Amino acid sequence: MTPNNYIYLLKEFFYQKMDSDNTLQMRGYMKEQFEFFGIKSPERKEIVKYFLNNLTALKYFYIATAIKKYLCFASCSLYLFLATK
Repeated sequence: MTPNNYIYLLKEFFYQKMDSDNTLQMRGYMKEQFEFFGIKSPERKEIVKYFLNNLTALKYFYIATAIKKYLCFASCSLYLFLATK
């Protein structure tokens, strides 16, 4: 897995815990210069801690997800190929 894959996975964790009310307040505080997930520091630290502690399991989950997406794409492509014949 590349570093971009890890960043993507961590972003997914943040998106699941996103708080839109806090997001607006945080963006306003920083004068609309940055994007925020609206996660306060203690909770964000817990998410990162969990992420780092479970990195091996996440690798396998990511690989399984990628394989599932590939198989779905392959089966859809095969269906479309056969449907045109």
